[in-house]
Amino acid sequence: MTQLLTSTQLDLAAQLLCEHQLVAFPTDTVYGLGTLAFDGSTVLKLYVAKERPPEKAIPILIADIADLNQVALEVPPIAYRLMEAFWPGALTIVVPKRPHIPIEVSTTDTVAVRMPDLDLARDLMRLTGPLA
Repeated sequence: MTQLLTSTQLDLAAQLLCEHQLVAFPTDTVYGLGTLAFDGSTVLKLYVAKERPPEKAIPILIADIADLNQVALEVPPIAYRLMEAFWPGALTIVVPKRPHIPIEVSTTDTVAVRMPDLDLARDLMRLTGPLA
């Protein structure tokens, strides 16, 4: 996928996210509608906008493997081997979530995490942090 946004547009998207807005952005597989992963009230807007049932958890997207520490309580060794082989890419892993992950993201003790294989998406997350 070609670079679709200028750095000014990327900065604007990051600003809107930091202002508790929803932003549409490309990933490696789809165009996503997202918000800051730790902003529970705005995550609720995702459910409404996507007409998503509340029992269907929202995955978290990260820019780098190091960001996993912000969302995962623990990561089994097999998950690291899978990440090394398939990230960035369409692989989603499910890990025990940290206590500060909003219940709006996941009502269970786990959270789904992905690292998209699109530089632009990861650049946006480097400006904002993990996205839901």
